[in-house]
Amino acid sequence: MKRILFFILCCLVSSSFLFSQTKDSYGDKMNEAFLSGSINLKSENESTLLVEDATNGMLIKVQIDGKDYSFLVDTGCTLSIIDEDINAEMLPLDLKAVVNDGAGLQKEGQLFKIDFSVNSNLFQDFSFVKMDLKEISKAACIEINGVLGINVLKKINWKLMKNEKRLYFSDKHYSYVGFTTPIPLQWADNYFPLVKMQINNKDFYAGVDSGANSGLHISTQVYNMLFNDYKRLVKGKGYAFHSIVDRISADEVRKSTVKKISIGNLILDKYNIIVSQYKPMLGQGILLNDNLILNFTKMEMAFGNQFLSKLHSSDFNSFGLCRPPKDGDKVELCFLWEDSKNYKNLKIGDRVLQVDSINTANLSDAEFCSLKEYVSSKKDGVMVKFQRGDTQFDVIMN
Repeated sequence: MKRILFFILCCLVSSSFLFSQTKDSYGDKMNEAFLSGSINLKSENESTLLVEDATNGMLIKVQIDGKDYSFLVDTGCTLSIIDEDINAEMLPLDLKAVVNDGAGLQKEGQLFKIDFSVNSNLFQDFSFVKMDLKEISKAACIEINGVLGINVLKKINWKLMKNEKRLYFSDKHYSYVGFTTPIPLQWADNYFPLVKMQINNKDFYAGVDSGANSGLHISTQVYNMLFNDYKRLVKGKGYAFHSIVDRISADEVRKSTVKKISIGNLILDKYNIIVSQYKPMLGQGILLNDNLILNFTKMEMAFGNQFLSKLHSSDFNSFGLCRPPKDGDKVELCFLWEDSKNYKNLKIGDRVLQVDSINTANLSDAEFCSLKEYVSSKKDGVMVKFQRGDTQFDVIMN
């Protein structure tokens, strides 16, 4: 069973953009920028190959000024994003957007109008915010040059076919033949897709976030509405998430296993979830588990017929390794679940010198990503050499 590194579990690029709902001129311009854009498809059913399989999200090639870039298709990102290092023809707007991640951290970016294409299908006059995406690319261990957000995605319909590693898009509704019964979607303020879910016969809404590297993440408020054992849940410490803005503390992050979760007429059995103060979110672990239809123009979604037979609840790694922001050639312990007695003497920030036979000194970004994959794939644990001050010590990490 593939385990997921927890510190990039949620909020991979699940930032949201808050637009003014007032009728002042600035608010009107922001809403106009969000609604802008047109799409000229070559046929009723176009498609593009994914950059890789859907393990790290739906990444596709986008062409801007004749050059290829890797963009994440992210239903959890309200306004599209382009990396600040891309040198292409863009029309600057006299507007700035404030990016808010799930933890409330903010970053401001300039808005631009951009034309781009996907396999010669023209996407014209869409609004993007320009931001530095280098850190999120490093954290995710994938190259992300930009993000296609809801302001682009909601204008047409999308179908992921996992075995083909292909993403289809059309201005016509996709047929549900070979898929489950369609599940209704709703818009939150017209900017964010929501799906109704149910636990213990109680309804709640979760954001549909194809950019979040998680399965199901629910808020403390919702969990306490459903259960009365929150204080007994295993707690995490350190840096649990990495968003478009920064890495985020694990403040009050916990984990639980839920016996029965309903999404439409689909029932998830004994599924592992994350609980925190952030809003409920349905991420890649569920959305990209099988084929997927997002009929946005009809406000419905559907999973492939093999969804339940393929679904498994991934275990969360008991610890996470990071590169310190101000000392990127080193490796440190950045996250721990508190349910292992073997880890009671460890502290967040302990330097990692060696993992099994792998020396961590001066690793390249690619080598660090390989190290994380190695740790994630080991079923019998790894021997980690730590250093705190002048003291070195070994711990077997599971």
